[in-house]
Amino acid sequence: MAALIRAHERDPRTLYQAPKSDRESAPGRYDKTASQGSPALERRAIRDGARSLAPMYPQIPMEAWDDIYDYDDIQSYLDGLADPDITPPDVPEVDLPLVPSPEFPETPPVDMPPVAGERLVVLHDGSVSLSEDGGDGWKHISGAPASPLGLSAPNGAPVIVATANAVYRSIDLASWLDISELGVSEVEIPILNGDFEDYTNGWDYVSGDSPRTRSTTQPAQRLGSTSYLTRDWVTGDNSGNFEISQRVLLSEGARKLKLTGAAYTEIGATATIGLRGEIEAPEVPGFDALLWDGNVGVGYSTHKYPSVVRNVTQINGREVEAAWLLESYISGVHSMNADPTGARGPAGGIRSRYWDMVMRLNFRFNDTKEPAPVSGGFSLNNMDSGRGAYIEKVAGVEIRPAEGTELKMGTRNYEGRAYTDARSNVVNGACSVLLTDVSQVRIIFATTDTPWNEVRLLPTPLFEHQGGTRWIDVSASATGDVQWMDLEVLADLAAALDEVEVYIRGEGTPANVYIDNVRLFEILDATSMDIAAIERNVPDGSTSILDRDRALRVKAGVVSQVADYGIAATHVAHTDKGERFAASALGAHTPSGQLVGLDGLVVDRLIGGTDRLLAVCVNGAVIEIDGDDLTFRVLSVVEAGSALVWSKPLSSYCKVSPSGMVHASDDLETWREMPKLPAFETPEKTHEGLSLMAAPSGRLFVYKAGWKSLSFLDAGATAWEVSGQFPDPIIDAEISSPG
Repeated sequence: MAALIRAHERDPRTLYQAPKSDRESAPGRYDKTASQGSPALERRAIRDGARSLAPMYPQIPMEAWDDIYDYDDIQSYLDGLADPDITPPDVPEVDLPLVPSPEFPETPPVDMPPVAGERLVVLHDGSVSLSEDGGDGWKHISGAPASPLGLSAPNGAPVIVATANAVYRSIDLASWLDISELGVSEVEIPILNGDFEDYTNGWDYVSGDSPRTRSTTQPAQRLGSTSYLTRDWVTGDNSGNFEISQRVLLSEGARKLKLTGAAYTEIGATATIGLRGEIEAPEVPGFDALLWDGNVGVGYSTHKYPSVVRNVTQINGREVEAAWLLESYISGVHSMNADPTGARGPAGGIRSRYWDMVMRLNFRFNDTKEPAPVSGGFSLNNMDSGRGAYIEKVAGVEIRPAEGTELKMGTRNYEGRAYTDARSNVVNGACSVLLTDVSQVRIIFATTDTPWNEVRLLPTPLFEHQGGTRWIDVSASATGDVQWMDLEVLADLAAALDEVEVYIRGEGTPANVYIDNVRLFEILDATSMDIAAIERNVPDGSTSILDRDRALRVKAGVVSQVADYGIAATHVAHTDKGERFAASALGAHTPSGQLVGLDGLVVDRLIGGTDRLLAVCVNGAVIEIDGDDLTFRVLSVVEAGSALVWSKPLSSYCKVSPSGMVHASDDLETWREMPKLPAFETPEKTHEGLSLMAAPSGRLFVYKAGWKSLSFLDAGATAWEVSGQFPDPIIDAEISSPG
């Protein structure tokens, strides 16, 4: 070690060379591979997982979580075996009082507190039934989504309902919000040691001094961190300026990226994080034919502008012309004519002034006047805040903002057509409108009533969207803030990159900057959903949804992608540590995306909620899946189609079989009988397809899709009873605080 330190001091450029991730090593989009981990990163993952359970242990004070690094520390604390300085007082184990839950607030807070008592939610087609006293009393609430697949009712969080192609969220169970497209879906791209818990391993030296990591408390460490990146204060020059970088392989087709990080900067110092790379994008032609001679004034209902055909757009040698038609004006006075100047481009643009007008742009062949599908682009410029255009939502039309321009991008409906709101949120904004095989599109120009507040249309895309070889470099900085600042870099590229370079720079005299938690994401285009399953009771209050071959996470009203399995998954479940497992035709998928083959066994149900992941297979085998060793073992064989659940108050696994038999087991190997479910009135009816729930009171609930009531068994009781007489058949049910 001493030799390594001396070598580093002689040549500070001896940083660890980052291995590139192997994109072909796993079926997922950004699954972790052997080349993307280190012991320090594994320790960090375990620590973060343990600390994420803080809401489940209110008896542990928040300051004590700084000394918890794994799950054993939690248990040691609870057992009174932790460091004497943080040993908690004796807390007797008592059952929570069964008191009614507070009413749902009309306005959702950012983080809803857990509810008291036992809240049960039963899902029907178009309605829900709610009990806030453990199933003794019920109220029926209409207005829920129609044709639902299932629900999730996390303790202290809004209820989530999934249909085949949408996700809904409700605070009061009466009004439901479609959150399928709230927040853009994103998936994290692994960066080696982006939190600098493993010194500077994974990063390459670029210029200046080699930076160091520090575990000091000034400035204070970020929550959950033990070290951050800063300048070389030992062997560096007076300034300590530095730049390091890391090349990251991207998934095929990646084009929209987001880089985040945190920076603390002292007076006179600047911290920068950024992305750079070279792209080779297809050339995007402009449309000189969009220019015209003449103008239109007040009151024209339909007017075809003289098109200027300049042989720019041709399809298989056929000449194409562009024709503008003023379809209608919405309000006020309108004027549109050729513009001799341009705010961001050459002369010859088109300017629109005075309020709203609907223009239709047609492309057609010169010889036959038939519609001509063309590809190319133009740009809108001089767009101050609130001005720009609404672009008709037509297949093949893409709107791309200029660097530094934010667009509203909402939806506006007018005369039965949907338009994208491409108005600017900034001063002097601009955007490109790119067409692919488009023969007609409508544009509503949105200006103001000030005569010279005009939106200009130029016949070419913005430079950054014209294609060809482009060097991209986007960054975000913090300067002299003397506090932790969150940085975010967005890159919307003209073409997909195979890899990108993430860089970090510290500057100043001296460069007293501190940087932590650098993370990279790919932003995914919204796609239609094909939901297969919804899973509930994740320890952090979120909900997991299986959509085709990916896992989605719903939390705080935002849907984001957390895994891509490369094959359609059918089941998902979480351990009490928050580890997400899924099952598919190939086997079981671990939280890191690795596959556990099951030797032909087919999963019928995944069972979470404890420190291990279990599955009941189609043939009745109960297996335990080890996500670390990538193995499984058969614990026992039960009647095929049995439902299984863990009951914490009973300290047992409980199961109900299609024959109506109920058993409990401490070890999943030996089973003891419990009171049997009542027999049906007619012998042809069976208990196949039952679902089993465990409540904190020790009460067990059984239901089946299509029933209009629940069956329950109290702890120590000798017979099952009926809870609820619902007006509609049951589709799904959940206890907010499972036992």
